[in-house]
Parts: sequence; structure tokens; C-alpha cells
Amino acid sequence: MNHSTLARIFRGVAVATVIATFVLVIVGGIVRESGSGLGCPDWPLCQGRVIPQLQGATLIEFSHRFTSSIVTVLIFATALIAWRQYRHDKWVLYPAVGAIGLLVVQILLGGITVLFELPPAIVGIHLGNALLLFGTLITATLFAWQPWSASPQAAHDNLPRLAIASLIGTFILIISGTVVTGTEAHLTCTTWPLCNDQLIPSGGILPLIAATHRYVATVIGLMILYTLIQTWRTRRNNALVMRVSFAALGLLIAQIAVGAIHVELAFPMLVGILHLASAAAVWAAMVVFTIVVYQTTARHAEQKADADKRDQTQLKPTSEPHGAWSTIKTYIVLMKPWIIGLLLTTTLAAMLVAQRGLPSLALVFFTLLGGGLTAGGSSALNSYIDRDIDPVMGRTSRRPLPSGKLSPRDALVFGLVTCALGVIILAVFVNGLSALLSLAGIVYYVGIYTLVLKRRTPQNVVIGGAAGAIPPLVGWAAVTNEVNLLAVYLFLIIFYWTPPHTWALMLMVTKDYEKVGVPMMPVARGESETRRQIVLYSLLMVAITLIPFALQALGGLYLIMATLLGGWFLYLAVKILRDGSKKSARKLYIYSNAYLALLFLAMVVDKSGFHIL
Repeated sequence: MNHSTLARIFRGVAVATVIATFVLVIVGGIVRESGSGLGCPDWPLCQGRVIPQLQGATLIEFSHRFTSSIVTVLIFATALIAWRQYRHDKWVLYPAVGAIGLLVVQILLGGITVLFELPPAIVGIHLGNALLLFGTLITATLFAWQPWSASPQAAHDNLPRLAIASLIGTFILIISGTVVTGTEAHLTCTTWPLCNDQLIPSGGILPLIAATHRYVATVIGLMILYTLIQTWRTRRNNALVMRVSFAALGLLIAQIAVGAIHVELAFPMLVGILHLASAAAVWAAMVVFTIVVYQTTARHAEQKADADKRDQTQLKPTSEPHGAWSTIKTYIVLMKPWIIGLLLTTTLAAMLVAQRGLPSLALVFFTLLGGGLTAGGSSALNSYIDRDIDPVMGRTSRRPLPSGKLSPRDALVFGLVTCALGVIILAVFVNGLSALLSLAGIVYYVGIYTLVLKRRTPQNVVIGGAAGAIPPLVGWAAVTNEVNLLAVYLFLIIFYWTPPHTWALMLMVTKDYEKVGVPMMPVARGESETRRQIVLYSLLMVAITLIPFALQALGGLYLIMATLLGGWFLYLAVKILRDGSKKSARKLYIYSNAYLALLFLAMVVDKSGFHIL
């Protein structure tokens, strides 16, 4: 058998082994969540037999052992082929052969776990060793598919160190979760993100264990997010690195969401299994991410030197003295208060509609404070990410970063701290659902829109519009601790309002985006197509604003106002289509802000009891 054929066989076997190991972790989670760990009380046999009666807990536990047997065969096959084909490639051979040692340890730990009747400490070690085995197999497989140089060029930044730190943090986080499950501490915390709505929960050691896991998750999550932001800064031209980093980000978001759902639904078994599966997927993604970062070069040294020079000239803080008030004003501008104002308007309106009146002033205060901080922090992170293009565009060149009033590091730290503080305020003083929705808005705006969509597709505004549509959901959840159909319609109204509002602005500053190569709709598809899209989305938006009346969720006053406001919106949109002037675009852009505020005001008045029809 020639080398190329053997290499193909190895890659196939290696992939099968990785998949089987992932399945084994999930089956282990099923055993744990279903309480079937002693379905086979003896070891290595089960009920004293090679194949026991397959029913109940015995069937589940035996399935785990049977899957382990398949993985064992695959690991030995992987090691054998690696010895023949990759004897001189240590990045494939060492992990493949080393997996046998980890496998032996895993088998012994499995036996000890059963014989000592599932002690939590051994269960945790058992899962930890499984993760190391899983990571080792991924390493061998990745190097077989992508034969990098054994001595990659040194990176020009700290990203490799950040990657390994995030990988270690992910490992610690998963193990801490195992401790929580093994001690059943999670059952003592019935709210999320805080444990029983307390920063330091009372009730003994178990709530403290569960709360500690959540705080560890927060720290590790922020560290991974920071690492991914640095990846975008330094490796944005490397398609492989970017794909892996986006996959890791998506899986991390999914893991957070599943954890929250697990608590909100009172810990159902299927969600618990999914929680473990998503954790294993995050671990796999971080293993791949770390390897790819270490094995790919950073940007060319000349590009790095140019970037450093630009940071020292355009982005270096000015040496002019600034007073305390001047510094405060600079940070306020960094938060883009003109955006915060509109977002908080929709948040407050949703609260008033949900309450059918005025909620408690304390609830309003903390909801708007938390929402304002998360919105402002997201804007600061957006400015940090876009600091390379903002100096080039006339519309943004005078903002704090391109003007040199703040350093990039200051903006990054301020954005992260402000976002975290806003989410914590909502979690502590409002409720977990509003905090979760606000966190989703941050991740969507910063991660999905700014990092992924903005510079890659002309549909960036359409898809990214969901971020700006979340504040009404936050306000609604703050009052009711749920999201109903009317709240969803508030979300959809803003979602469909965003494209015509934003594209009207883009028509006025198209040349700015052409300079920096950002594919906004007028740049990518032309101004004529943009004007047609404005009319289309305006029609959709107005149609959606009428649905709440049709469903009798809002009354006649709202219908009249929605019709009048929407009619004028459509008139201005059609006017842009006909004359194509920047003056018409400016009129629609200005009116669109007033339109949204007045439409939500009509909802508030209507829902407060003033009905005509």
C-alpha cells in the first residue's frame, strides 16, 4: 500500500475516532443525567455478564461501555497507522500514540468510578481525562489533514499566549461544571445568571459552588471573547483562522444560552445532556483554534510596522492637557449617546406597554441604566474594532479614537467593563431574562454584525438589525419576566425599520464607505438598488406595524397613528426612489428617528387605556 493511500486511510480513521470520542462524551452525559451510573454495578463485566439484560439503567450504562469499546478499537487503529505512515512527523505520531496512554488511564478511571460508586471527584477526573484524550485525537487529526511546518514563524503579537490561556480556561470551566453536577449544587440555584438572585447566595456550600461556577464562566467567557477580538485584529486576512474563531464564538454563545435555558426550565435531563455536548464542542473548537493560531503566521512584518506607525500617529492619545469634565465628555461621545437615546426610548416604551402604565421607578431606573451601559459599551467596542477605518471616513474621523483623544486600549477596557457592568445591573436589580437578552444584544452587535457581517456582505444592515431590535425585548422582560407575541412584534418593527433608516444615511456618505471598502448596500449594489430596497423594506415595516391592531393587541388610536406615520414614511421613501437626491435621503433619515419614537409613543398611550375603536 503506497503512502498516499495510507495517509487517506489514516485521515478517515482519525476523523471517525474523533467523532466516536465526541459521541462517547455525550453518552457519558446521558449516563450522568439519567442517574444510570450504577446500572452496571460491577466492572469490567455488567451484572456479571458480558452482555446483560438490556433494559432501564443497565441499557444506558452498557451503551456507554459499548461505545467505549468502539473508541478503544479506533484509537489503537489510529496509533498503528500513524506509526506506519507518520513515524517522522511528531505532530501526528506523538498525539496518536499518546492517546493510547490516556485511553488506559480513562478505562481505569471508569472502573474506579463504578467500584467506588461514583465519587464526584473521580467523576470529575474521569471527564477531565476524556477531554484531554479528545483534544489529543483532534491534534493528530488536524495535523494529518493540514501538514504545517514543525517550526512555524513566530507571531508578531500575544495571540498564541491568549489562545493557550483561553484553552486552559475552557478546561477549568468544564471541570468546574462537572463538580457542580456531581454535587447536585445546580439544583440549589433556581435563577440565572445570579444564583437565587444573589451575588453571594445563602443556604450553605452548594449554592456557593454553583455560583462560583457561573462566575468562573463569566471570567473565562470574557477572556475567550477578548482573544477572539485580538484574532480579528491580527489575523483578519487569514481565512482559516477567522473561520475557526467564528465557529468558537458561535459555540460559546450556544453554550451560554443552553446553560441559561437549563436553569430557566428547571434542569430537564435533555437540556443537561445538550449542555455537556455543547461544552465538549466548545473545547474541541478551542483546541483547533489554539493549534491554528500557533501554526499560522501573523500579518506580514511590514504590515505590522505600518499598523504600529498608524497607532502611534493617528491613534496615539494627544498630549494636550484634559480636565476631568473633558475626559468624561470624551467617554460619553465614545458611547454614541445619540444611539443610546433612541434605544432607551424603545426600551421604556416597551416597559410602559407591558405594564399598561408606569412600572416602579426603581425598575425603570435600573433597566434603563443597565440598558444604557450595555448599549454604550457595545458602541465603544465597535469603535475599537473599526479604529482602522474610522480615521479615513469624514463622518467618523473626529470621534475619540481617530482624533487621538483616547487610546485603543482605553476604549477596549472601557467597552468590556461597561458591557459587563450593564449586564450585572440588569441581572441583580431587574431579572435574569432581561440580562440574558441584553447580553445577546452585545454579542450580536459586536460579534456578529461588527466582526463578521459589516465588512463581508451588503446584507450586513439587514441581518445586523436584530441587535438594535433587542432593547424592546429587554424592557418587556424587565416588567413581565417573559417575552410574548406583542413584544416580538415590537422587535420586528425595529428590525424592518433599521434597513431604510440606515440606508438613507448610507446614501449620504457612500464615498466614505467606498474609501474603506466596506460593502454597504450603496457601495456593493449601487444607489438605484439601494433606493428600491428602501421602498421594499418600508412597505414591509408599515405592514408589520398594522398587525398588532389586527390581532387586537393594540387599539384604534394606535392604528390611526401607525397609518399616518407609516404613510409619510412611505412617501419619503418613494421620493428617494424618484429623485435620488441626497436631500431626500436626509429627510427620510431625520424623519425615521422621529417616526420610531412617535410610533412607540402611540403604543404607550393606546395601551394605557385611551381607545377610539
